[in-house]
Amino acid sequence: MELRLEVAAVAAALISGVVSFAVAWQTASRTLRTELAKLEGVVFSRLLDARLTCYPALYAILSRLIKSIETSVIGTVALSALVVEIDEWDSKYAILLGPRTTNVCWHFRTAPFCCGSLLFVNIQTRRRSSGAPR
Repeated sequence: MELRLEVAAVAAALISGVVSFAVAWQTASRTLRTELAKLEGVVFSRLLDARLTCYPALYAILSRLIKSIETSVIGTVALSALVVEIDEWDSKYAILLGPRTTNVCWHFRTAPFCCGSLLFVNIQTRRRSSGAPR
């Protein structure tokens, strides 16, 4: 009889321990998810603020580029200067770009005839002569 009481006491303690562990695990998991969601919100907010600070400059550069292409008045030297401005902006702020935007920028930089063949030749020639990586 005493053996049964001891086994029952051990079983009760074991069950109590398992239940306590399960409750603690659920509580810790829920708390972790909540804290991660808060942190994600803070990081996204800071990223958005940083993007709102630097994107207007890129918009201005791209607006000038599009207007230059549409009017067909600007020469390849001016267009290549705009492309250089975009490259410089990208070098400073690429870390703020998302994956889709990063891919768009990469395709823009590696386009075979970026803004026309003369511009492409001009940029490649200047990059080679300045020692800049291709």
